[in-house]
Amino acid sequence: MPSDPRRALVLFSGGQDSTVCLAYALDRYAHVETIGFDYEQRHSIELESRLHVRTQLHEKFPDWAKRLGDDHLLDLSLLGQISDTALTREREIERNAGGLPNTFVPMRNLLFFTFAASVADRRGLEVLIGGGVALAVHTLVFPPDPVFSVARATNTVFSDLGAILRDAAGALAAGDARPAEAAAQAAENLEIELAELTQSVLSANDTAHWAPLRRGSRSELGRYARTVPHADLAVRSARVLARNVRRYVRGGNPPHAELADAIRDLGLAAWELPAQFDEPWRSGDVLRLALQAAGRATAATTRDPDIVLSEIAGQIRSIAIDLVRASEAGETDHGALIEAPTEELLAALPVPELAGA
Repeated sequence: MPSDPRRALVLFSGGQDSTVCLAYALDRYAHVETIGFDYEQRHSIELESRLHVRTQLHEKFPDWAKRLGDDHLLDLSLLGQISDTALTREREIERNAGGLPNTFVPMRNLLFFTFAASVADRRGLEVLIGGGVALAVHTLVFPPDPVFSVARATNTVFSDLGAILRDAAGALAAGDARPAEAAAQAAENLEIELAELTQSVLSANDTAHWAPLRRGSRSELGRYARTVPHADLAVRSARVLARNVRRYVRGGNPPHAELADAIRDLGLAAWELPAQFDEPWRSGDVLRLALQAAGRATAATTRDPDIVLSEIAGQIRSIAIDLVRASEAGETDHGALIEAPTEELLAALPVPELAGA
């Protein structure tokens, strides 16, 4: 499994150095594409070797083959027209008065990274990889948008959390063990996605710190970072809830529509939460749905004090608070709700009346 969930673009000529860079990227990143440039270079064999090396990597390294994506070859023949060097003209290789070989093409790497950055942006690739100097140019001059990767990782965590809660609700509503098993298994795997979110935030903060052009994103990254501890608590509680739902259903107990509705409300709240980073008014929907879920859970256990159902209701209330706090933490000006103790928060906020209660 790759250690970094981001998508990378490797400047790949087919030579030794760029092949090492490609191997490094395939071993580290979740998805890797390559890009090369035809600038009418005399040693055109490198353009042929690019495809050969890619084919060999694909055939001999099955794990890497799954991550190796498209190849892009850009026509930069204009570079050959404006540069008077032995790399693009039929002439002997020699050194000039300054000691540089006449194979030197001025600004070549800078141009390569400029075009590569444009392709990466269009294809949603967050990391550019090349030689040591090129990496420095990429980091400082053409840094990827650090918010993009963090937003995507945040969407993944809350989207999958919502799906787990949806399946748990379906299991409890129908007394069906199959969605209960699916929810419990998915809840175990969600911690991996949470770890990837945490790593994405750390990497993004590094980019925002070192790349001058991305320092303006630090405030937005702070909003995402503040939600992570509360997302972590919600994921932990969801794992326990999924296990308890599975235990209840396996025990042959009757369906419980009211608690199922409460869990379904939580799922909707989880799905709404990432959208509030772009549409702040969505935080009101998160609050409404989470509190409605907590109210349903409280009312249900008042009427049916079964031990397992009480445990499920407790987890519903806990996740509701975690989602409210995550939503509050992600706001531009977060207030005092995230500092309040759980029971105080539930008591202080108005729980909506339930139809038929």
